[in-house]
Amino acid sequence: MSIDGVKVNGVMVLAGNQKLPEGLRTQVVVPEAEATLGFLLKYAGPCNDLPAGMAEQHDLYMQGTPKL
Repeated sequence: MSIDGVKVNGVMVLAGNQKLPEGLRTQVVVPEAEATLGFLLKYAGPCNDLPAGMAEQHDLYMQGTPKL
């Protein structure tokens, strides 16, 4: 089941004055967050073209700090 709603002063107000049973466990899904996660997941996976020692020297590669 899916019911739309909006947050008003810290309280979720359901569209159409839907009534749910007291104590019902629910899950709130934020559509914008799902879109962002989907965008990021297309870049997830192994990186096979990184320099040797990337894990140990990540500051050098990310910020240009002196090599250890």
